[in-house]
Amino acid sequence: MIEPKEPIELKKSNRFLSAALPQAAALLTAVVVLIYIFSVPIGVADGGGQYQTVERMGLRYAEPPSDGYFAARYGVSGKPQPRDTRAVITAFAARYAGDSLDVRRVAAIYGVLFLLGIWLAVKSGERADSLNWAAAVLCALIFTDIGYTAYFNTLYGEGAVLTTFLLAAALLLLCHKRKAAPVYLVAAAVLASTAFAFCGTLQAWAGAVLGLCIARLAAIARNRAERYTAVAGGAAVVLLSVAFALTYQPADYSKNLYHAVFLGTAKHESVARLGLDPALDALKGSFYSAEAAEQYHLDENFYAKINYAKIAGFYLTRPGAFFKELDSAVKNAYTIRPTYLGNYTKERGRDGDLASGFSLYSTLKSKFIPNTMTFTAVFFAIYFGMLLYIYRTEKEKRPIAEVLLGLGAAALLCLKLPAVLTGGYEIGRALFTYNLLFDSMLIASVVAGGRYMAERRGRLRKKYGAEQ
Repeated sequence: MIEPKEPIELKKSNRFLSAALPQAAALLTAVVVLIYIFSVPIGVADGGGQYQTVERMGLRYAEPPSDGYFAARYGVSGKPQPRDTRAVITAFAARYAGDSLDVRRVAAIYGVLFLLGIWLAVKSGERADSLNWAAAVLCALIFTDIGYTAYFNTLYGEGAVLTTFLLAAALLLLCHKRKAAPVYLVAAAVLASTAFAFCGTLQAWAGAVLGLCIARLAAIARNRAERYTAVAGGAAVVLLSVAFALTYQPADYSKNLYHAVFLGTAKHESVARLGLDPALDALKGSFYSAEAAEQYHLDENFYAKINYAKIAGFYLTRPGAFFKELDSAVKNAYTIRPTYLGNYTKERGRDGDLASGFSLYSTLKSKFIPNTMTFTAVFFAIYFGMLLYIYRTEKEKRPIAEVLLGLGAAALLCLKLPAVLTGGYEIGRALFTYNLLFDSMLIASVVAGGRYMAERRGRLRKKYGAEQ
Protein backbone atom coordinates (compact mmCIF):
# COMPACT_ATOMS: atom_id res chain seq x y z
CA MET A 1 0.00 0.00 0.00
CA ILE A 2 1.27 3.44 -0.90
CA GLU A 3 1.42 5.73 2.11
CA PRO A 4 -0.24 9.11 1.62
CA LYS A 5 2.19 11.93 1.17
CA GLU A 6 2.69 14.34 4.02
CA PRO A 7 0.61 17.50 3.51
CA ILE A 8 2.59 20.42 2.13
CA GLU A 9 1.44 22.58 5.04
CA LEU A 10 2.84 20.11 7.55
CA LYS A 11 6.16 19.97 5.72
CA LYS A 12 6.37 23.74 5.80
CA SER A 13 5.48 23.72 9.49
CA ASN A 14 8.22 21.18 10.23
CA ARG A 15 10.77 23.20 8.27
CA PHE A 16 9.78 26.33 10.17
CA LEU A 17 10.15 24.60 13.53
CA SER A 18 13.48 23.03 12.60
CA ALA A 19 14.77 26.54 11.87
CA ALA A 20 12.95 28.54 14.54
CA LEU A 21 13.64 26.31 17.54
CA PRO A 22 17.47 26.40 17.28
CA GLN A 23 17.31 30.19 16.87
CA ALA A 24 15.06 30.51 19.90
CA ALA A 25 17.28 28.24 21.99
CA ALA A 26 20.43 30.20 21.14
CA LEU A 27 18.71 33.53 21.82
CA LEU A 28 17.29 32.29 25.13
CA THR A 29 20.76 31.20 26.23
CA ALA A 30 22.18 34.59 25.29
CA VAL A 31 19.41 36.39 27.21
CA VAL A 32 20.03 34.30 30.32
CA VAL A 33 23.76 35.05 30.17
CA LEU A 34 23.11 38.77 29.78
CA ILE A 35 20.76 38.73 32.78
CA TYR A 36 23.50 37.00 34.78
CA ILE A 37 26.10 39.58 33.73
CA PHE A 38 23.81 42.50 34.54
CA SER A 39 22.43 41.22 37.83
CA VAL A 40 25.58 40.02 39.61
CA PRO A 41 27.23 42.09 37.92
CA ILE A 42 30.16 40.47 36.08
CA GLY A 43 32.98 42.36 34.36
CA VAL A 44 36.78 42.41 33.99
CA ALA A 45 39.11 44.46 36.20
CA ASP A 46 41.59 46.78 34.48
CA GLY A 47 44.17 47.40 37.20
CA GLY A 48 44.50 51.06 36.23
CA GLY A 49 45.98 50.31 32.83
CA GLN A 50 43.38 52.41 31.03
CA TYR A 51 43.92 55.84 32.58
CA GLN A 52 44.67 57.54 29.27
CA THR A 53 41.89 55.68 27.48
CA VAL A 54 39.35 56.62 30.14
CA GLU A 55 40.42 60.28 30.01
CA ARG A 56 40.13 60.35 26.22
CA MET A 57 36.54 59.14 26.59
CA GLY A 58 35.77 62.12 28.79
CA LEU A 59 35.53 59.95 31.89
CA ARG A 60 37.41 59.44 35.15
CA TYR A 61 37.72 56.64 37.66
CA ALA A 62 35.18 57.05 40.47
CA GLU A 63 37.53 55.13 42.77
CA PRO A 64 41.11 53.85 42.50
CA PRO A 65 41.24 50.97 39.98
CA SER A 66 42.36 47.49 40.95
CA ASP A 67 43.22 44.24 39.21
CA GLY A 68 41.08 42.44 41.80
CA TYR A 69 37.70 43.96 40.96
CA PHE A 70 36.17 45.94 38.12
CA ALA A 71 34.72 49.44 38.25
CA ALA A 72 30.96 49.55 37.77
CA ARG A 73 30.78 53.34 37.70
CA TYR A 74 32.83 56.17 36.19
CA GLY A 75 32.63 59.91 36.60
CA VAL A 76 31.81 62.00 33.54
CA SER A 77 34.43 64.74 33.45
CA GLY A 78 34.73 66.19 29.98
CA LYS A 79 34.04 66.04 26.28
CA PRO A 80 34.86 62.63 24.75
CA GLN A 81 37.30 62.24 21.86
CA PRO A 82 35.94 59.14 20.10
CA ARG A 83 38.54 57.72 17.75
CA ASP A 84 37.42 54.10 17.56
CA THR A 85 34.25 52.00 17.75
CA ARG A 86 34.54 51.33 21.47
CA ALA A 87 34.84 55.06 22.22
CA VAL A 88 31.85 55.92 20.01
CA ILE A 89 29.66 53.37 21.82
CA THR A 90 30.85 54.57 25.23
CA ALA A 91 30.27 58.22 24.30
CA PHE A 92 26.73 57.37 23.21
CA ALA A 93 26.09 55.53 26.49
CA ALA A 94 27.45 58.47 28.51
CA ARG A 95 25.54 61.15 26.60
CA TYR A 96 22.58 61.24 28.97
CA ALA A 97 24.30 59.71 31.99
CA GLY A 98 24.68 62.97 33.90
CA ASP A 99 27.74 63.16 36.16
CA SER A 100 28.15 59.40 36.58
CA LEU A 101 28.23 56.59 34.02
CA ASP A 102 26.97 53.19 35.11
CA VAL A 103 28.97 50.80 32.94
CA ARG A 104 25.85 48.70 32.45
CA ARG A 105 24.63 51.40 30.07
CA VAL A 106 27.52 50.41 27.82
CA ALA A 107 26.75 46.73 28.39
CA ALA A 108 23.14 47.30 27.34
CA ILE A 109 24.27 48.53 23.92
CA TYR A 110 26.61 45.58 23.52
CA GLY A 111 23.82 43.28 24.67
CA VAL A 112 21.45 44.43 21.93
CA LEU A 113 24.15 44.08 19.26
CA PHE A 114 25.11 40.69 20.68
CA LEU A 115 21.56 39.29 20.53
CA LEU A 116 21.24 40.50 16.95
CA GLY A 117 24.60 38.93 16.08
CA ILE A 118 23.75 35.57 17.67
CA TRP A 119 20.38 35.46 15.92
CA LEU A 120 21.88 36.27 12.51
CA ALA A 121 24.77 33.85 13.05
CA VAL A 122 22.41 30.94 13.78
CA LYS A 123 20.05 32.01 10.98
CA SER A 124 22.91 32.15 8.48
CA GLY A 125 23.78 28.54 9.32
CA GLU A 126 20.30 27.15 8.71
CA ARG A 127 19.82 24.42 6.17
CA ALA A 128 17.27 21.63 5.73
CA ASP A 129 19.04 19.19 8.05
CA SER A 130 19.63 18.33 11.70
CA LEU A 131 22.90 20.30 11.83
CA ASN A 132 20.86 23.44 12.49
CA TRP A 133 20.97 22.38 16.13
CA ALA A 134 24.73 21.85 16.01
CA ALA A 135 25.20 25.40 14.71
CA ALA A 136 22.90 26.86 17.36
CA VAL A 137 24.42 24.90 20.24
CA LEU A 138 27.98 25.76 19.24
CA CYS A 139 27.20 29.47 18.79
CA ALA A 140 25.45 29.58 22.15
CA LEU A 141 28.08 27.52 23.97
CA ILE A 142 31.06 29.43 22.59
CA PHE A 143 30.03 33.04 22.13
CA THR A 144 27.98 33.36 25.32
CA ASP A 145 30.89 32.08 27.39
CA ILE A 146 31.84 34.43 30.21
CA GLY A 147 35.32 34.69 28.68
CA TYR A 148 33.74 36.73 25.90
CA THR A 149 30.69 38.36 27.44
CA ALA A 150 32.26 39.57 30.72
CA TYR A 151 33.83 42.41 28.71
CA PHE A 152 30.43 44.00 28.09
CA ASN A 153 30.47 45.52 31.59
CA THR A 154 33.80 47.29 31.01
CA LEU A 155 35.44 50.04 29.00
CA TYR A 156 37.71 47.52 27.30
CA GLY A 157 37.41 47.22 23.52
CA GLU A 158 36.68 43.48 23.48
CA GLY A 159 32.91 43.98 23.70
CA ALA A 160 32.97 46.06 20.52
CA VAL A 161 35.21 43.52 18.80
CA LEU A 162 32.92 40.58 19.62
CA THR A 163 29.64 42.22 18.66
CA THR A 164 30.77 43.88 15.44
CA PHE A 165 32.57 40.75 14.26
CA LEU A 166 29.54 38.55 14.90
CA LEU A 167 27.37 40.92 12.89
CA ALA A 168 29.84 41.23 10.01
CA ALA A 169 30.48 37.49 9.71
CA ALA A 170 26.80 36.57 10.07
CA LEU A 171 25.71 39.04 7.38
CA LEU A 172 28.35 37.71 5.00
CA LEU A 173 27.24 34.13 5.60
CA LEU A 174 23.60 35.11 5.23
CA CYS A 175 24.34 36.34 1.70
CA HIS A 176 25.97 33.02 0.86
CA LYS A 177 23.05 31.11 2.36
CA ARG A 178 20.72 32.98 -0.01
CA LYS A 179 23.17 32.59 -2.90
CA ALA A 180 22.59 36.26 -3.59
CA ALA A 181 23.93 39.65 -2.53
CA PRO A 182 20.89 41.81 -1.67
CA VAL A 183 21.90 45.45 -1.55
CA TYR A 184 20.57 45.93 1.98
CA LEU A 185 22.50 42.93 3.34
CA VAL A 186 25.71 44.01 1.62
CA ALA A 187 25.30 47.54 2.96
CA ALA A 188 24.77 46.16 6.48
CA ALA A 189 27.84 43.92 6.12
CA VAL A 190 29.89 46.94 5.00
CA LEU A 191 28.75 48.92 8.04
CA ALA A 192 29.42 46.07 10.49
CA SER A 193 32.82 45.26 8.95
CA THR A 194 33.87 48.91 9.08
CA ALA A 195 32.81 49.13 12.73
CA PHE A 196 34.85 46.00 13.43
CA ALA A 197 37.88 47.39 11.58
CA PHE A 198 37.67 50.62 13.57
CA CYS A 199 38.03 48.74 16.86
CA GLY A 200 41.83 48.88 16.64
CA THR A 201 44.91 48.32 14.50
CA LEU A 202 44.76 44.54 14.77
CA GLN A 203 41.07 44.47 13.87
CA ALA A 204 41.68 46.86 10.97
CA TRP A 205 43.96 44.38 9.23
CA ALA A 206 41.42 41.61 9.82
CA GLY A 207 38.72 43.99 8.60
CA ALA A 208 40.57 44.39 5.32
CA VAL A 209 40.16 40.63 4.82
CA LEU A 210 36.43 40.95 5.48
CA GLY A 211 36.35 43.71 2.88
CA LEU A 212 37.80 41.35 0.29
CA CYS A 213 35.15 38.78 1.19
CA ILE A 214 32.43 41.40 0.70
CA ALA A 215 33.83 42.32 -2.72
CA ARG A 216 33.75 38.65 -3.71
CA LEU A 217 29.99 38.63 -3.12
CA ALA A 218 29.91 39.92 -6.68
CA ALA A 219 30.34 36.28 -7.72
CA ILE A 220 26.86 35.41 -6.42
CA ALA A 221 25.17 38.71 -7.30
CA ARG A 222 21.93 38.37 -9.26
CA ASN A 223 22.07 41.69 -11.06
CA ARG A 224 24.24 44.71 -11.79
CA ALA A 225 23.09 46.67 -8.72
CA GLU A 226 24.09 43.84 -6.36
CA ARG A 227 27.39 43.34 -8.16
CA TYR A 228 28.36 47.02 -8.06
CA THR A 229 27.30 47.34 -4.41
CA ALA A 230 29.42 44.35 -3.43
CA VAL A 231 32.53 45.52 -5.28
CA ALA A 232 32.24 49.16 -4.20
CA GLY A 233 31.34 48.27 -0.60
CA GLY A 234 34.12 45.72 -0.29
CA ALA A 235 36.67 48.12 -1.75
CA ALA A 236 35.53 50.82 0.67
CA VAL A 237 36.00 48.49 3.65
CA VAL A 238 39.48 47.50 2.46
CA LEU A 239 40.59 51.10 1.90
CA LEU A 240 39.12 52.38 5.18
CA SER A 241 40.59 49.45 7.11
CA VAL A 242 44.09 49.90 5.73
CA ALA A 243 43.96 53.67 6.23
CA PHE A 244 42.81 53.19 9.83
CA ALA A 245 45.49 50.56 10.51
CA LEU A 246 48.23 52.88 9.24
CA THR A 247 47.06 56.05 11.01
CA TYR A 248 45.27 55.00 14.20
CA GLN A 249 47.04 55.77 17.45
CA PRO A 250 45.33 54.48 20.61
CA ALA A 251 45.70 56.30 23.90
CA ASP A 252 48.51 53.90 24.86
CA TYR A 253 50.33 54.21 21.55
CA SER A 254 53.64 55.31 23.13
CA LYS A 255 53.54 52.44 25.64
CA ASN A 256 52.67 49.93 22.94
CA LEU A 257 55.56 51.08 20.74
CA TYR A 258 57.92 50.88 23.72
CA HIS A 259 56.81 47.34 24.55
CA ALA A 260 56.97 46.28 20.89
CA VAL A 261 60.70 46.98 20.96
CA PHE A 262 61.87 46.28 24.50
CA LEU A 263 59.62 43.28 25.14
CA GLY A 264 59.86 42.14 21.53
CA THR A 265 62.69 42.78 19.09
CA ALA A 266 65.24 43.57 21.82
CA LYS A 267 64.95 39.98 23.06
CA HIS A 268 66.51 38.79 19.82
CA GLU A 269 69.04 41.46 18.79
CA SER A 270 70.40 44.82 19.82
CA VAL A 271 68.10 47.77 19.22
CA ALA A 272 70.92 49.11 17.04
CA ARG A 273 69.44 46.87 14.31
CA LEU A 274 66.47 49.21 14.30
CA GLY A 275 68.66 52.28 14.00
CA LEU A 276 68.51 53.11 17.72
CA ASP A 277 71.22 53.95 20.23
CA PRO A 278 72.73 50.68 21.60
CA ALA A 279 72.63 52.25 25.06
CA LEU A 280 68.88 51.63 24.99
CA ASP A 281 69.58 47.88 25.19
CA ALA A 282 69.56 48.44 28.95
CA LEU A 283 65.77 48.70 28.74
CA LYS A 284 65.37 45.20 27.29
CA GLY A 285 62.65 43.26 29.10
CA SER A 286 61.36 46.29 31.01
CA PHE A 287 57.86 47.75 31.10
CA TYR A 288 57.20 51.34 30.17
CA SER A 289 57.58 53.94 32.91
CA ALA A 290 57.68 57.72 32.96
CA GLU A 291 61.01 57.53 34.81
CA ALA A 292 62.64 55.48 32.05
CA ALA A 293 61.23 57.82 29.40
CA GLU A 294 62.81 60.79 31.16
CA GLN A 295 66.10 59.13 32.06
CA TYR A 296 66.79 57.86 28.53
CA HIS A 297 65.27 60.89 26.74
CA LEU A 298 63.02 58.58 24.79
CA ASP A 299 61.24 61.35 22.89
CA GLU A 300 64.46 62.19 21.05
CA ASN A 301 66.34 58.87 21.24
CA PHE A 302 63.49 56.47 20.63
CA TYR A 303 60.10 57.77 19.47
CA ALA A 304 61.59 60.11 16.88
CA LYS A 305 63.45 57.20 15.26
CA ILE A 306 61.17 54.17 15.47
CA ASN A 307 57.93 53.10 13.79
CA TYR A 308 55.98 49.93 13.19
CA ALA A 309 57.28 49.56 9.65
CA LYS A 310 60.80 49.03 11.05
CA ILE A 311 59.52 46.53 13.62
CA ALA A 312 57.57 44.57 11.00
CA GLY A 313 60.61 44.61 8.73
CA PHE A 314 62.73 43.23 11.57
CA TYR A 315 60.54 40.13 11.90
CA LEU A 316 60.11 39.64 8.16
CA THR A 317 63.87 39.56 7.65
CA ARG A 318 64.64 37.37 10.68
CA PRO A 319 62.74 34.07 10.48
CA GLY A 320 64.21 32.88 13.77
CA ALA A 321 62.80 35.82 15.72
CA PHE A 322 59.53 35.58 13.78
CA PHE A 323 58.90 31.96 14.76
CA LYS A 324 60.08 32.40 18.35
CA GLU A 325 57.51 35.14 18.85
CA LEU A 326 54.90 33.06 17.06
CA ASP A 327 55.63 30.13 19.38
CA SER A 328 55.33 32.46 22.38
CA ALA A 329 51.93 33.61 21.15
CA VAL A 330 50.74 30.03 20.60
CA LYS A 331 51.62 29.15 24.20
CA ASN A 332 49.03 31.72 25.31
CA ALA A 333 46.62 31.37 22.43
CA TYR A 334 43.77 29.26 23.79
CA THR A 335 43.16 30.77 27.22
CA ILE A 336 40.55 33.44 26.61
CA ARG A 337 40.14 34.56 30.24
CA PRO A 338 42.83 36.71 31.92
CA THR A 339 43.13 34.91 35.25
CA TYR A 340 44.95 37.83 36.88
CA LEU A 341 41.93 40.15 36.55
CA GLY A 342 38.93 39.73 38.85
CA ASN A 343 35.35 39.53 37.60
CA TYR A 344 33.42 41.09 40.50
CA THR A 345 32.84 44.57 41.88
CA LYS A 346 34.39 45.70 45.15
CA GLU A 347 31.00 45.53 46.87
CA ARG A 348 30.79 41.77 46.29
CA GLY A 349 33.81 41.21 48.52
CA ARG A 350 35.42 38.71 46.14
CA ASP A 351 38.64 40.49 45.31
CA GLY A 352 40.48 38.75 42.46
CA ASP A 353 37.92 35.95 42.05
CA LEU A 354 36.88 34.67 38.64
CA ALA A 355 33.20 34.08 37.90
CA SER A 356 32.43 30.42 37.28
CA GLY A 357 28.98 30.72 35.70
CA PHE A 358 28.67 30.11 31.96
CA SER A 359 32.37 29.30 31.64
CA LEU A 360 32.14 25.73 30.34
CA TYR A 361 33.66 26.37 26.93
CA SER A 362 36.54 28.58 28.13
CA THR A 363 37.35 25.99 30.81
CA LEU A 364 37.33 23.08 28.37
CA LYS A 365 39.32 25.07 25.85
CA SER A 366 42.08 25.99 28.28
CA LYS A 367 42.33 22.41 29.58
CA PHE A 368 42.05 20.33 26.45
CA ILE A 369 43.29 22.39 23.49
CA PRO A 370 47.10 22.13 23.46
CA ASN A 371 48.97 25.43 23.56
CA THR A 372 51.56 24.08 21.14
CA MET A 373 52.87 24.99 17.72
CA THR A 374 52.26 21.41 16.61
CA PHE A 375 48.53 21.51 17.33
CA THR A 376 48.15 24.96 15.78
CA ALA A 377 50.06 23.99 12.64
CA VAL A 378 48.10 20.74 12.22
CA PHE A 379 44.75 22.47 12.77
CA PHE A 380 45.47 25.18 10.21
CA ALA A 381 46.93 22.67 7.74
CA ILE A 382 43.79 20.52 7.88
CA TYR A 383 41.51 23.55 7.77
CA PHE A 384 43.20 25.17 4.77
CA GLY A 385 43.82 21.82 3.09
CA MET A 386 40.16 20.80 3.16
CA LEU A 387 38.97 24.21 1.98
CA LEU A 388 41.47 24.33 -0.87
CA TYR A 389 40.40 20.83 -1.92
CA ILE A 390 36.74 21.89 -1.91
CA TYR A 391 37.61 25.09 -3.75
CA ARG A 392 39.35 23.10 -6.46
CA THR A 393 36.81 20.29 -6.85
CA GLU A 394 33.44 21.95 -6.04
CA LYS A 395 32.95 24.98 -8.26
CA GLU A 396 29.56 25.90 -6.75
CA LYS A 397 31.08 25.99 -3.27
CA ARG A 398 33.93 28.33 -4.14
CA PRO A 399 32.26 31.53 -2.87
CA ILE A 400 31.63 30.20 0.66
CA ALA A 401 35.05 28.51 0.69
CA GLU A 402 36.61 31.91 0.03
CA VAL A 403 34.91 33.36 3.11
CA LEU A 404 36.14 30.52 5.32
CA LEU A 405 39.64 30.84 3.85
CA GLY A 406 39.46 34.55 4.68
CA LEU A 407 38.60 33.74 8.31
CA GLY A 408 41.66 31.51 8.52
CA ALA A 409 43.93 34.13 6.98
CA ALA A 410 42.62 36.79 9.37
CA ALA A 411 43.19 34.42 12.30
CA LEU A 412 46.84 33.93 11.34
CA LEU A 413 47.29 37.71 11.14
CA CYS A 414 45.77 38.12 14.60
CA LEU A 415 48.03 35.41 16.01
CA LYS A 416 51.25 37.08 14.88
CA LEU A 417 50.51 40.82 14.92
CA PRO A 418 50.33 41.26 18.74
CA ALA A 419 54.08 40.62 18.88
CA VAL A 420 54.62 43.39 16.34
CA LEU A 421 52.19 45.83 17.95
CA THR A 422 52.92 45.34 21.66
CA GLY A 423 55.79 42.87 21.95
CA GLY A 424 53.47 40.35 23.56
CA TYR A 425 52.49 42.69 26.41
CA GLU A 426 49.29 41.33 28.01
CA ILE A 427 49.41 38.63 25.36
CA GLY A 428 46.29 36.84 26.63
CA ARG A 429 44.05 39.84 26.03
CA ALA A 430 45.93 40.73 22.84
CA LEU A 431 44.90 37.34 21.41
CA PHE A 432 41.18 37.94 22.03
CA THR A 433 40.50 38.53 18.32
CA TYR A 434 42.52 35.45 17.38
CA ASN A 435 40.39 33.35 19.72
CA LEU A 436 37.23 34.81 18.22
CA LEU A 437 38.37 33.89 14.71
CA PHE A 438 39.66 30.47 15.79
CA ASP A 439 36.33 29.64 17.43
CA SER A 440 34.50 30.75 14.29
CA MET A 441 36.72 28.43 12.27
CA LEU A 442 35.94 25.63 14.72
CA ILE A 443 32.19 26.11 14.32
CA ALA A 444 32.55 26.25 10.53
CA SER A 445 34.65 23.07 10.54
CA VAL A 446 32.02 21.14 12.51
CA VAL A 447 28.88 22.43 10.80
CA ALA A 448 30.02 23.04 7.23
CA GLY A 449 32.36 20.06 7.37
CA GLY A 450 29.56 17.81 8.61
CA ARG A 451 27.25 18.97 5.83
CA TYR A 452 29.91 18.47 3.18
CA MET A 453 30.64 14.94 4.36
CA ALA A 454 26.93 14.04 4.46
CA GLU A 455 26.43 15.46 0.97
CA ARG A 456 29.45 13.62 -0.36
CA ARG A 457 28.31 10.35 1.23
CA GLY A 458 24.88 10.80 -0.36
CA ARG A 459 26.42 11.35 -3.78
CA LEU A 460 28.58 8.24 -3.47
CA ARG A 461 25.64 6.10 -2.40
CA LYS A 462 23.63 7.33 -5.34
CA LYS A 463 26.50 6.86 -7.75
CA TYR A 464 27.23 3.27 -6.71
CA GLY A 465 23.60 2.20 -6.45
CA ALA A 466 23.23 2.01 -2.70
CA GLU A 467 20.15 4.22 -3.03
CA GLN A 468 17.90 4.10 -6.07
